[in-house]
Amino acid sequence: MATPRGAIALRSWPALLVAPLLALGLQSLGYSLVTPSCAHAGGGSVLHALWAATLLVAIVLTAVAAVGWRQARAAQRLAEERGAVEREGGRDLLLGRIATLVGAFSALTIAAMWIPVWLLPPCL
Repeated sequence: MATPRGAIALRSWPALLVAPLLALGLQSLGYSLVTPSCAHAGGGSVLHALWAATLLVAIVLTAVAAVGWRQARAAQRLAEERGAVEREGGRDLLLGRIATLVGAFSALTIAAMWIPVWLLPPCL
């Protein structure tokens, strides 16, 4: 099943833009929720749920970008076999690769920011 070029490029943008914004927003939201979670008994579970949900969204966005990257590679290989020169194929391939790497880096950043939430109580 052939995928139009625009669909391949559209799969890359959320991982490229939304995943880093999730990491930045999570940092601010996490700091703002420390005081309310300290006030409630067992409030650390809210922080864990926030980090888990954000990490899951970042991983899903990265997986979608990786699928777009694979489709761009397959489309470029098909074009090379036909002997056709496509300018957009290289752009989609680069965009997919960069979006996948940025999404993966954002997911790793979110996971690294979650480690202190595991180790330190919110009422420290």
